[in-house]
Amino acid sequence: MTTPEFRCGDVVDELGQSWFGRTIQWFTRGRFEAKTWATHTGHMVDAEHIAEALWRFTIQPLDVTRKIKVWRHKPGLAESEQICIRQKALHWLGKAYGWWKNAAHALDGLLEKLTPFRHVYLFRRLIGMADYPICSWATAWSYEECCGLRFGVAPNAATPDDIADWCEAHPEEWVCIYDNVTGE
Repeated sequence: MTTPEFRCGDVVDELGQSWFGRTIQWFTRGRFEAKTWATHTGHMVDAEHIAEALWRFTIQPLDVTRKIKVWRHKPGLAESEQICIRQKALHWLGKAYGWWKNAAHALDGLLEKLTPFRHVYLFRRLIGMADYPICSWATAWSYEECCGLRFGVAPNAATPDDIADWCEAHPEEWVCIYDNVTGE
């Protein structure tokens, strides 16, 4: 598969196959939706580097051997939007990972499995901690604040699966430019 030239603002969704990835899949899959595949997300800050929340928020070269899908917004982001996305990533660079945000995601996921409600965002609405990014939160807030775009949910409620589902369900707005998850 030929690797395209990535651009600032391209969204990268990853299929994690570790125990942590499988745990994320279980908690973020609602009773009413198809199987969750995306367990991590980040966004490109230039043609080679991804901004992502790992143990700390990092900017590092994108490893295309990871199981990823890369999405590009149509018709593309304005230069001012790209600059803003880069600046957001630099602002969070080195910040500690927001582990408590994952707990809020897990509690909401559990409530969704146990109640008749389709989308539960109780704990994610209550938790703040803006200085402690997690992967989906950082990507969703960057797009909200820099481009006025949402992935179908409020930025503090977004999961990697929400972002992937939104991009897949809106081909008029998002195009998959790289896919080594399904091999397409």
